[in-house]
Amino acid sequence: MIALLDERKINILQYLLKTNRITSGHDVAKKFRVSEKTVRNDLQEISKWLQVEGELKLIRRPGVGVYISGTEEEKRRALQQLQQVSRPAHSFDDPQMRKLQIIRYLLQADQPVTIRQLATLFYVSQASIYADLIEVEKWLAQHGLQLVRKSNLGVQVAGDEKNWRLALSDITEQLARSPFPTSQWLDQAVFDFPELPTIEHRVRMIERSLPHPFSEEAFTNLVIHIAIALKRIKQRKTIAINPAELNRLKSKPEYRFARELAHDLEKAFAVKIPESELGYLTIHFMGAKVRQSSRESGEEIEHSLEQVDEEALDVTRRLIGTVSHLLELPLDQDQTLTLGLALHLHSALNRLRHGLRLSNPLLGQIKETYRYMFETILSVLPPLEQDLKLQFPEEEAAYLTLHFQAALERMNEQQEEKKVLLVCTTGLGTSQLLAAKIRRLFPSVRIVDTVSTYEAVKAVQHWQPNFIISTVPIQIPGVPSALVTPIIGKEEQELIESLIRQPSSKQDNESFYPTLLAMLKRELIFLDVNAKNRADLISFLADQLAERGYVEPGYKLSALERERISSTAIGGGIAIPHAPYSLVKKSALAVARLDSPVSWGDDQVSLVWMIACSLSDKEKMKPFFEELADLVEDEARLHLLLQQNQADDFIRTLQTKEV
Repeated sequence: MIALLDERKINILQYLLKTNRITSGHDVAKKFRVSEKTVRNDLQEISKWLQVEGELKLIRRPGVGVYISGTEEEKRRALQQLQQVSRPAHSFDDPQMRKLQIIRYLLQADQPVTIRQLATLFYVSQASIYADLIEVEKWLAQHGLQLVRKSNLGVQVAGDEKNWRLALSDITEQLARSPFPTSQWLDQAVFDFPELPTIEHRVRMIERSLPHPFSEEAFTNLVIHIAIALKRIKQRKTIAINPAELNRLKSKPEYRFARELAHDLEKAFAVKIPESELGYLTIHFMGAKVRQSSRESGEEIEHSLEQVDEEALDVTRRLIGTVSHLLELPLDQDQTLTLGLALHLHSALNRLRHGLRLSNPLLGQIKETYRYMFETILSVLPPLEQDLKLQFPEEEAAYLTLHFQAALERMNEQQEEKKVLLVCTTGLGTSQLLAAKIRRLFPSVRIVDTVSTYEAVKAVQHWQPNFIISTVPIQIPGVPSALVTPIIGKEEQELIESLIRQPSSKQDNESFYPTLLAMLKRELIFLDVNAKNRADLISFLADQLAERGYVEPGYKLSALERERISSTAIGGGIAIPHAPYSLVKKSALAVARLDSPVSWGDDQVSLVWMIACSLSDKEKMKPFFEELADLVEDEARLHLLLQQNQADDFIRTLQTKEV
């Protein structure tokens, strides 16, 4: 609701809505057991509420009485709204849910709200509301708004209209993702806008003229923004846009679609949409994510790329080129990646330039499941950000991660390469013959190295092969092997083929952590460290690495900056702060176990692994992240690591196959 109505005013309004006749103030006062003066004051508040809602009117006839003017349908909708707030339809016991509800209420209130009113509305004590408002104020500040406290009047939100709308849209999305939402709840309780179906229909009509359809998420966000904009326009709260910026927006193709939609909305809702609002609608069109058809290929993709603006295409090619070089993969040959990324960046760059926020409900899952690719994307963004004078938040970086991860999956579908370590003891000529025959018989196999038996363990730790092909019996924990002769007979071929068909995962025991063990240095294991916060801990570990000559002096500041962009907590009480390859002299892994957990973003962390990986060892990063992901799930081993008192015992706990 926009204006606040307490329980008595709601009951009076419901009574008047159901009474199809003029009712005297005396009769109302008698029915609700209050004075006629109280009724007059209540009717003033009810009249304000009806004016804000814009459909019904409270008509007063001096000496006769009062009645509600409007159609039966308008009265029915008003009764539905009142029923929504006249009882606790959803539990307000959960502080987080209650906070969201309070924010939504304050954003829609057109006058100060007292603590007592909020306590009554949300069925909690005033002390609880005071505590809630501390968190509410922080949330509003993050959205560029203020919570103003007015003596003897209450609290009220203040700030720029653009930030106000973005905040209202954000809270709408959060409430829609809450455990309670239904379509009716979203329509009525979030922003009380019953015309959503009409808006949805109009937007769908416009969408048919676009080169690519909106994503479902973008479509929903666009409809919500339009609903909020129409309601704010009715309240004479409009967006201000610089004339020069408005002229620039008029030159965009999206402006034509915004103008067409605004014309339809004006007719549908009998409202005049100012030119500045047309510009704001254009910005939302420009920032809306679109869907790429999975059926596009070849000439269709080329045609679609021709329609993408040059800046988005240039950024796309730079980004793909950098990631391709870093991962040593031909991603630039993937046209599907190029088009999908270009379409995404077109909208992303517009969102970032105009301050439109994009929530990413998959952020946590993406960071957890595709941590290596997520970190890769974060590492290549700074030069682009500097050139574009923009900053990509972690939500956007996560969406970019999905595009690149999908490209990797497509490559794996075509041919999953298997890394093989060749162990041969019979001389150079024999090993070359064996290697040549393996490459000819098994094109999907890449021989990473040829070593002798005494070099095999070290080579496995370095290369992380999928399996070993050896001319002598050999057993290395965690890595399957095929014993062959240099001729490779039919049975030996079948054995190798069976190993190729096996999925790429740990083949022996999941608690084997070769990369962690290879990079971990005994002198860099710190147990029972006392730290006040994550910044202190990052600084401590970075200083230890620098003092021993593993990293450059700038490593610490870079690791702190990386942490500011996105939390490196990965679950299981583990965090993995780090900095770019360029600041590492030689690879090492430092670990700190804390004497008590520290807050790390939204997590509590007890074990911190700081990786310093040089460019020459970059192939270790992927298995490093994979092993740490396994360690998060290895609860028994994690428990033991937190109990050890000596560095040697800590290392042995990682080495032990079974715990």
